[in-house]
Formats: sequence, C-alpha cells, structure tokens
Amino acid sequence: MASDAARTIVIDKLAKGFDDNQVLQSVSLSIPQGESTVLIGPSASGKSVLLKCLVGLMQIDGGSMRYGDLELSGLSTAEWSAFQGRIGMLFQQNALFDSLKIWENVAFRLTHHEGVPRREARDRAVSRMASVGLGEEMADLYPVELSGGMQKRVGVARAMIGNPELLILDDPTAGLDPILTNTILSLIDRETSGKGTTVLVVTGDMKAARSRFDNVAMLFDGEIKWSGKRDDVPDAGDPFLEQMINGRAQGPIKMRLAARG
Repeated sequence: MASDAARTIVIDKLAKGFDDNQVLQSVSLSIPQGESTVLIGPSASGKSVLLKCLVGLMQIDGGSMRYGDLELSGLSTAEWSAFQGRIGMLFQQNALFDSLKIWENVAFRLTHHEGVPRREARDRAVSRMASVGLGEEMADLYPVELSGGMQKRVGVARAMIGNPELLILDDPTAGLDPILTNTILSLIDRETSGKGTTVLVVTGDMKAARSRFDNVAMLFDGEIKWSGKRDDVPDAGDPFLEQMINGRAQGPIKMRLAARG
C-alpha cells in the first residue's frame, strides 16, 4: 500500500477561467491522505470546477496538482484514464448514463476499469444499492424511471463501489430529506473510515460541514480563504469562513447574480 505522502493531494496556485470569467485565481490546498475534507463556499464560487480539474475533466490554465509524486496536470490522455480508475466520483447532477440500467450505472467502474464479469458486477452493484436504500427490483430500471432523490442515491452508490482510494463527492445530499441525508453521510463515514480512503466533499450543508469531516476549506473569489482542522473552525477568526458557516447575510461575501461554478 502506498504511504500517506504518496497519496496526499497538493494543489498549488491553480488557475482556471472561461473567456473573461476567471473562476479560479490561485487556489492552493493540501488534502491529506486517509482523511475527509469538505470544501465549502457560496454558489458559483468554483467548487465544482475545482473538482473537475482535479479529476481531469477540465484542463487547468496554470499552477499544479500533485497526487503524491504524480503531477496530474502533465498526464497524457491514457494516464488520466488510468488515474481516473482509482477515483470514485459523484457529480453534482449525478451524470447517470440514460442508456444503461441502474445496476450497469452503479457497476460502471467494475466493468470498465477493473474487468469484473457482468454477473459478478451485477451482484456487487445490487449489494451497494442496498446500502443506499435501493432494492434489487430497481436494478433493471433506467434512470428516467427513478425520482431525483433516487438518482442521487444511485450516483452515491456508483461513486463508492470498488473501494476507490480517492472519493470525490459533489453535493452528495442535495435534494435529500434529513433522514436520508444522515444515512448517506453515515454510510460514507462507515465505508471509508480506517481504510485509507481520501475523501473530498463539496456541500452546502453547513451543519454537516461543521460536524462530519476532518478538515474544512473555504473557497471564495477564486482562492482558498481558509483551510484547517474542523475543530479549529470556531476560533479561526476568518470573516469569510464565519459568514459562510453561520449563514449570515451580512459580511464580505456578496451575492453574485451571474457567474460560473
């Protein structure tokens, strides 16, 4: 197994823009191996863009992203494909494949990256589905036949199957009721704790951000305003972090009417 240092993510002065909109100015952040880190920030602050850069879905404009000794920004297409096989990711809008059955969506990592036979992959998918409250009777349905909340659960199940070493979740509890929210968060903790899995989560749930994750990072105006241990948040003294955590209308964060991220 790789050492902790070999799987620590270090983002240094990362920049990403779209035409005249510079979404990420100079993002620097360390994400410790084997710990959970939550990324918070107001809407359109670039959180999802940062995640997509980290997994190679968007090419960065400048800076670097390192996974231990591996410089991600310099990977070839084939190398990115191999690296993505080590990642489990939940996208903000789930990004399920409409043409695939539910079990095929959940088992996508197994069948396409690990070469698991379809019968075994289906069995493992059904087992993972059960862990997020989806019965086997849904395995052969298609995404369009499920509600939005159920599709979210399918996305979580797909992200977590195969025990990925890096788990990236973009708003895993959005649109879920409080009971299912707690169930999903407890599942993530139970399935990753003590296994060396590095977890990076974006959420707008400040209650969860304050209590569920090892580390907190605050993204605003294209840069990380504060990052540190969860227990240090109350005494951080950072006005951006305090406004976001406490949901105050007044503070240095102003509402943006139009932006990307």
